[in-house]
Amino acid sequence: MLKALLAVFMALVSWQFCQGQSVLDQPVDFFAYEVSIPTALKRLSKKSGVDIAFSKGFFTPGKLVSVGLGAGPGKNPETGLKIGSDHSLGTGPGSEPLKTYLYKILDGTGTGFKLVGNRIIVFRNRATLSGYVVEEETGEALVAATVYCPRLKQGTFTNEYGYFSIDLPAGEWQLEYRYLGFQKVTMKVNIKEDEVRRIAMSPGLYINPVLITPEKEDGVLPTTATARSVDIDPEMVASAPSLGGEEDYLRTAQLLPGVQQGVDGAAGLHIRGGDPGHNLMLLDGVPVYIPFHLLGIYSIYNSSIVKSAKLVKGRYSARYGGRLASVFDLRTREGSREGLRASASANLINSRVNFGFPFGNKRGSVLASGRNAPNAALLRPFFDKVYFPNQGGTFETKFNDIFGKVNIDLSVKDRLYFSFFRTLDEFGKEYTEQEGDQSRESESEIYWNNTVSALRWNHLVNNKLFANTTLTYSRYSYKFKSYDEFLTNDTTVQDELYYINNSSKNQDLGLRSDMDWFLSPKHTLRFGSGVSLRKFNPALTYFDQNSTELEDLEAVNGASLDNLVEPQDWLATEGHFYLEDRWDPRPGIGVDLGFRGSFFVNESRVFFRPEPRLTIDLQATPRLAFFTSGSRMIQYMHLISNTTIRFPNDLWIPSSDGLMPQESWLGEVGLRWQISNHLLFTLEAYGRKMKNLYTVPAGYDFLDSFDLTTPAAFLSKGEGKAYGAESQLSYEGTNNQGIISYTFARTTRQFSGENLNLAYPQDFDRSHQFKLFFYQKIKRLLGIGLSFQYLSGSPRLDLVNVERGLGLTNTVLHPPGEKNRIRSEPYHRLDLNLRYTLVKSRWVHCFKVGVFNLYNRKNVSYYRTSPRGGGGAEPVFSIPLTPSASYTLSFNQ
Repeated sequence: MLKALLAVFMALVSWQFCQGQSVLDQPVDFFAYEVSIPTALKRLSKKSGVDIAFSKGFFTPGKLVSVGLGAGPGKNPETGLKIGSDHSLGTGPGSEPLKTYLYKILDGTGTGFKLVGNRIIVFRNRATLSGYVVEEETGEALVAATVYCPRLKQGTFTNEYGYFSIDLPAGEWQLEYRYLGFQKVTMKVNIKEDEVRRIAMSPGLYINPVLITPEKEDGVLPTTATARSVDIDPEMVASAPSLGGEEDYLRTAQLLPGVQQGVDGAAGLHIRGGDPGHNLMLLDGVPVYIPFHLLGIYSIYNSSIVKSAKLVKGRYSARYGGRLASVFDLRTREGSREGLRASASANLINSRVNFGFPFGNKRGSVLASGRNAPNAALLRPFFDKVYFPNQGGTFETKFNDIFGKVNIDLSVKDRLYFSFFRTLDEFGKEYTEQEGDQSRESESEIYWNNTVSALRWNHLVNNKLFANTTLTYSRYSYKFKSYDEFLTNDTTVQDELYYINNSSKNQDLGLRSDMDWFLSPKHTLRFGSGVSLRKFNPALTYFDQNSTELEDLEAVNGASLDNLVEPQDWLATEGHFYLEDRWDPRPGIGVDLGFRGSFFVNESRVFFRPEPRLTIDLQATPRLAFFTSGSRMIQYMHLISNTTIRFPNDLWIPSSDGLMPQESWLGEVGLRWQISNHLLFTLEAYGRKMKNLYTVPAGYDFLDSFDLTTPAAFLSKGEGKAYGAESQLSYEGTNNQGIISYTFARTTRQFSGENLNLAYPQDFDRSHQFKLFFYQKIKRLLGIGLSFQYLSGSPRLDLVNVERGLGLTNTVLHPPGEKNRIRSEPYHRLDLNLRYTLVKSRWVHCFKVGVFNLYNRKNVSYYRTSPRGGGGAEPVFSIPLTPSASYTLSFNQ
């Protein structure tokens, strides 16, 4: 009996085992020719009589497969049968097990299958590859490097800290890593489970021009290739002509379409109709208020510490906010983890040193750098002519900056950074003159500095979630003082005094957290929040000989009047939260959907503003992509300036009951056409509308009535409009590269009480802008770079001057209701640069010589009251032909 029961039990077990195996191992005669994967699975299910469960979303739409004995050319493309065959689908010789067909159909799809009862379940079988892309020689993280799988046509980019995460089907794949100016890395990976890798890349053998990311892929654009930013290659900055020999990222950015400088010697960039205060200038994610040295001649960004720099003119990420026009996001290097790297450089303007080294068994690194310009003698004639015409006396100017950064790996998942940056600028002149019984004493002083620091913690929550938490501090201090006193021994002539003191002190203490969640191949989420405590201390003071404040002074001079300056104090809190989803619903279509909510609280008012963002990308062909975008930007701080006063007179004032937050709506459309492997053409059209803009009335009459406690009482409120089209053709060869661009742009302003309440061209409106950059490698170590700019005439700006017997005077150039109708001559100039690099073992010598404004074009900066009288105006010319030269010595251990 026991033997019989045991025999029955074994039979049942054997029967169940055979049944479980027979479903997958049962032979099936099956043919399918160039059908979609879902169709092939349905036909296989029908033929085999086995239910196969799956989701269409597992498979790439449009992908076709052919399976079965003899499937291929010579078969009916609809049925897969041999032409003339009487067999129905799936019959014929050469039967194979059911599982063999499943393996063939699902190959490369990232899916697997398993038997559940008598049903086959198809499931996803994927893994995550994540890690960091770094520079091989130093271990520096590479920002916005491309990680791309050509077979899957799927890719991603590294974030601001070189981290990437990509979800791949299980199996063997070939990945390509690309970065601007570096050699491509091709690597095979066999994905079985989640994996973390460190990818090292080496610099390229030739120089790339400015390119728009994402990078092209062997002449074919990857999916949704239209980009939201322009990456500025450090090699282009090094090869482009430079003023005095000083490499500068912001001056190089002026070669791009849609980016316009103000006036040399008056800081400011005007981007797509915005004012200088509408640009968000970032250094390692920390805002910088005025990022310029020498009144706008150079930026504070020391090129030797720059790892990446990108300019965002539109299609804003929800992560950015607080300004209306643009974002200039510059990230600094981290220091070498492979040995000592140092450099020293000198040019006709300044000198600098830079060094970096590892510590803690290469778990961390240090980077330090500094620049110093003791007198800027090369530009002294320009400053004397523009700001102190026909005056003697002692002129002084200098600037310096220092930078330090430390980073360390606390663990495999945690990294800590601390950075500190400080700048200092001083600019001034004192003089006295005596003519008969009359004398004049004059003193002008401009001082400003920036202090920026950040403590940052990177944390990998898991292989798909990257967190960055940052504590930031930013301080900006600015002071402009002008003192003029006219004395006479003639009792019939009144002594005169004119004193202006303008200052701004801004301090920010902030905390923010940003998350990158690589959710799936179709969704990448970015979200976060932050809050900043802000303190504003602006001051604007004006006295003349009739001011009652002077009556109680024992002595009237510049120092005693300084003591009468009373800054206004404002405290405010600004915060934000955001969510952004990068969604690729299907190949060739990408959607960036973002929302940012911002709030601002000061002593008298609470503001909250929603800021939606939307971008849609369409890949029409492998070489042609289109986009459309719409976004709203809010700015709670107002940079108030008056272009007619001779020196800078900027005031930062927060929004309040009388000053509403500035608003901007921007709409864009564009295309990106990869004409060939070497030629790329881009075209973008935009329209922008701005509300709640504020300005100081033109001229100087407001100085008699302003009151900073109620700024809305003397400021004019208005709006602005801008529209235009930007085109650029980029060429990239082995030994020569270049870009050529043309921009058509119109910008208007309309303020209550100004110009009879009629709209007028913005002060720096230029309708036509043509720009050219070209670099040619003559020999392996020698190259020549040139740049050319042509800008149509802008409105003629007149300056306020101090004249004896007339006081503050300026020439009125425009009739009522026709402000800025009269324009200056077009601006154009040609710059040239020669670069020679010599490599000797671990030492690298770089020599550069060049000429700024090669044919000595007399470009107009301003117009000022003619000293000959008659109410006329004469032009004050910008920088003439100026030589440049620099030498840099670098050492790599």
